[in-house]
Amino acid sequence: MIYSLDNATELTSIDANRYRREVDETWWNFNSAFGGWAAATAFSAIRSHADCRGELLSLNAIFPKAIKAGTIEVKTNLLARRAQSDFWRAEFFSEEAPDEVLVAFDIVMGRKRSPDEDSFEKILPDAPEPSSLSEMGEQDAGPAWLQHYEQRPFFGTPFTKNARPTSCVWVWHKDHRPIDTKALIALSDTPM
Repeated sequence: MIYSLDNATELTSIDANRYRREVDETWWNFNSAFGGWAAATAFSAIRSHADCRGELLSLNAIFPKAIKAGTIEVKTNLLARRAQSDFWRAEFFSEEAPDEVLVAFDIVMGRKRSPDEDSFEKILPDAPEPSSLSEMGEQDAGPAWLQHYEQRPFFGTPFTKNARPTSCVWVWHKDHRPIDTKALIALSDTPM
């Protein structure tokens, strides 16, 4: 099965460091492409590079301009290679302005430390079973990317004023795509 996220992040290679993709409104936010889609696309470009090694350690996004519908080019650059970590940059450009960066992602790939090394683990909040909760109802009125996710809030209410800016939501891909690194990257931009 080809999942919607994989279809939407598929790239055509131009050369070793450049890729092309048509952007439509399938993964659209209100007036541009969804940031989670863009981050997953950047990861796909770096992951498919012949020099890529290791697993995702960190990702930082910079969004100076909107990604509009049309053809984009994704350029990857290995900035530095260390013994256990590689530092990458992926930049998106449009055909209309090929010298202006739309978005950029700094991504570190490398060896993950074992749990007993310098690391921490976030404690899962006390949460009810997803099946006991109602699906978020604003998805039909919201941006197109919401149609790809099922969300069931259990703390805080999206699209309303809350006493604290904290929310907890069960969220997964509606087409039941397994959660791997790329799916988690896209999911990380879904909280309201």
